[in-house]
Amino acid sequence: MLALIGINALGAALFAIAHAAGAKRVLSPWALPAALVFCFVAVTALWMRVEGAPGKQRGALSRLGRMAASFVLVAIGFPGVVLMPLFALQEQLPSTAGIEAVIAPAMVILLKALVLGALVNVVGVLGLGVSAILRRWNRSAAK
Repeated sequence: MLALIGINALGAALFAIAHAAGAKRVLSPWALPAALVFCFVAVTALWMRVEGAPGKQRGALSRLGRMAASFVLVAIGFPGVVLMPLFALQEQLPSTAGIEAVIAPAMVILLKALVLGALVNVVGVLGLGVSAILRRWNRSAAK
């Protein structure tokens, strides 16, 4: 389960970095979707590789439980790690520092990153399900 937590955190971080780079115009309007698609495919492939590794034969409910628990931990922890320092700075800095202008976009970027992370988990579970069905179908066709 720690591996799934790490993959979900990595995915959320990659998605957040790509969105932040797009918001700051570091990435062109065409490069942002390309970066998001690349990150999505890479993180999903890694997720499926770890969860579907040989020797880890689990039932569907076990996979769903691991996926949900690992994502919930990341969905709670990741915004906390990012937003808590911003809120602490907001209390310490004067209002003229403009930290309020950073917090709202950070929240939106985190929300987008977590939504994409949830989609990675859903696509990963569906991919493993399709893979299992195809393996079973190929085994029965070979007999």
